[in-house]
Amino acid sequence: MNTKWLKKFIRKASEVKLTAHDKRTMLLRILGPKSIPSPYSFFLTVMEYRRRIVVAGVLLAFLLTSGGTSYAATNALPGEPLYSIKVNVNENIQSLVAVTPDAKAKVEVKHTQTRLAEAEELSKKGRFDAEAQSIIETKIDEHTEALKLNIAELASENATDTVKKVISDLTTSFEVHEAILTELASGTTTSSDIQDSHIDALISKVNEVKSAIDIIGKNVAAGTSTATSTPINTLSAATSTLAIVSSSTPEVTASTTSDIIDRWTSSSSVSQETSRKGSSSRR
Repeated sequence: MNTKWLKKFIRKASEVKLTAHDKRTMLLRILGPKSIPSPYSFFLTVMEYRRRIVVAGVLLAFLLTSGGTSYAATNALPGEPLYSIKVNVNENIQSLVAVTPDAKAKVEVKHTQTRLAEAEELSKKGRFDAEAQSIIETKIDEHTEALKLNIAELASENATDTVKKVISDLTTSFEVHEAILTELASGTTTSSDIQDSHIDALISKVNEVKSAIDIIGKNVAAGTSTATSTPINTLSAATSTLAIVSSSTPEVTASTTSDIIDRWTSSSSVSQETSRKGSSSRR
């Protein structure tokens, strides 16, 4: 077999080399600020959201064809037949149609609040057992992990103020729901020692998640100026959350609501005073 032509081709190819200038130019064109955008970037973006759009479409079609069932599942509680539709269909649609990281984070906060409201409703009915506790805590863990990813994405976009707002809303909600669960455990005729133990375990889970989220918030805010929260805004958030849970939990009386707000406002004032003293000592 005649291989002279192949050897000649290899020899000629080995003599073709880029100069140092050529190499630098190519590297700058690839990595530098004047890099050429891919003509396929639009299509890649569409493909990135293709799966999300398809899944959302399928779930939306299911929702339209079984609208009555989906609507009825809105108020379903753990252990009830329609609860699976509530968390696996209704809430998945809400998550999928949330496009921005901010919207996704708000959805996860809302779902976490819903889980705690479900625990309160079950406690009111004397049905908050080990199975319900396990279901709610598992879902809270799922919401928390998704929220961490949303916060990380917001942090990567330098949306520090948005992160602070999301964490503040979640923390406020946790504190209000914790107070209500405590009141339900100690003040309802349907409460039992066994149910109280499940409520206590859920409160421990809430505090665990709250501490983890607080640490994430501090890490995100590290190196940035810490603005003092306006008491009116935080009190409004607490009052709004109480209004929602009180409407579905008659056992939370007006006096109980007032006591919870007073305790929460007092603790917020102490925290702000401590923060101001810390700032003064650093100066």
